[in-house]
Amino acid sequence: MGLSHNKVAVRLRENFMNSKNRYANMNPEIFYLKGALRDGCLTTGFTIKFAQKYREWLKDVILPLINKNFDVKLKENCIYYQRKKWPFWYIAVSNKKLWQCFNKINKLTPKNKKEQKFYIIGFWDADGGCPKNPVANKKNYIKFTQKDKQSLEELKNMLEKEVTDLKISTDSTKYEIAKIKDMIIRISEELDNRAKRSELELVAKQLKIMKPLMI
Repeated sequence: MGLSHNKVAVRLRENFMNSKNRYANMNPEIFYLKGALRDGCLTTGFTIKFAQKYREWLKDVILPLINKNFDVKLKENCIYYQRKKWPFWYIAVSNKKLWQCFNKINKLTPKNKKEQKFYIIGFWDADGGCPKNPVANKKNYIKFTQKDKQSLEELKNMLEKEVTDLKISTDSTKYEIAKIKDMIIRISEELDNRAKRSELELVAKQLKIMKPLMI
């Protein structure tokens, strides 16, 4: 008999806790969470945070993925709303063992195509951008934005296997990778952030790419 789902999740968690080596049977979905952390952080107080303007993505995608892969039972009450210059929603979970798992995940590099796929989609769902009204917008774009330039260098290396002439630019406060048609083709139609997927499909339609193609 195979291991139950919960036992697999526990074994995965224990492996991250007890080993410095890459876990051979690790679920590639882990790299989606790594990408999603590009709009989040691990604090010094053992708190894990995922931020986003769309609450549904946190509730319907991030929480279930964490619960599924780490045998925890996080609920919606760990989602908060923050009113600042740019209001947003965020997940905040204080759990030392879970924090240690995510700290190890953050140090892993997606190697094969499937791992890279999940990472790119997670990165896009968290921190990708495109015009909300591509018909009225004079310059259409697809971009990934980050304050951490190294993360964009790593992403650029992954994307350049299928997307040409990518460049990293800066506006003095953040770095970004921007591209149009080739980037849409590289981004999967499997995006889990429904609001962002709708925005991307509007750009694709305007550029006469009827829908993003699968990776």
